[in-house]
Amino acid sequence: GQNVTVGQSKKTHPIDWGSTSHALCTDHSHLPEKTIIGNDVWVGEGAVIMEGLTIGHGAIIGRNALVTKDVEPYQIVGGNPAKPIRYRFDENTRTSLLESKWWELDLRDLKNLDYKNVENFIDAIGTLKKQAQYQTYHITRTSISDHN
Repeated sequence: GQNVTVGQSKKTHPIDWGSTSHALCTDHSHLPEKTIIGNDVWVGEGAVIMEGLTIGHGAIIGRNALVTKDVEPYQIVGGNPAKPIRYRFDENTRTSLLESKWWELDLRDLKNLDYKNVENFIDAIGTLKKQAQYQTYHITRTSISDHN
């Protein structure tokens, strides 16, 4: 979604100092923790994901959610702070999707599968063999770099 913040620092202002103002606290520094977002994740407009969290594969983050805890694979969360709403699929389906690592397969082959029916999708994934080579990027406030 639009206007999403990923890796929002929990320590942008020193709350235990005499002032929280950056005009006074010029020597305040913070090394952010890595935030990891899995494959096939949908992040709704205006969501904020705090630093150091892991958002599991296939998760959905609701619009304007404030994510302060890790999100499990295929879990739907929403609210401020974000709370679990439900899972997209039952446990067996989630396990099958995760074990398949379908996001590592070639997109051209995946487009030919019946993705509207999750059982058919999982069955068909097993027939695909061609691994894809997708880029992974490391994103900071000031740069985007190839992570491979």
